Amino acid sequence: MSGPGRPRCPICPAELEEVYTHLRSARLVAEALGVSQATVYRALERHGIQRFPPGSPVVLDELELIELYRDLGSADAVALKLGVSRGTVLRRLKKVGEEVRMRGRPRQDGPS
Repeated sequence: MSGPGRPRCPICPAELEEVYTHLRSARLVAEALGVSQATVYRALERHGIQRFPPGSPVVLDELELIELYRDLGSADAVALKLGVSRGTVLRRLKKVGEEVRMRGRPRQDGPS
């Protein structure tokens, strides 16, 4: 029987590893699973799941990225969908030559 204190994290190790491998961010995992970032870090350590170093490269399919940006209409929406930062989305779009709209500018092809 354990003493008083913080309850154990309800995250299953297999689920944690799958979500962390996909999102590559403890902050995003915490948001997805409804726990704190500290809880995610403790669970990663407890289950022996190796953490990604900060700033490690994220693999994004260029065609998917462009398609999502055109379909969703904003870097913020794409970032949320892919589990990366807005800056990552914008840098990658610029790198592949996609025209990037400034924040708040409406799309030219849609209704105003």
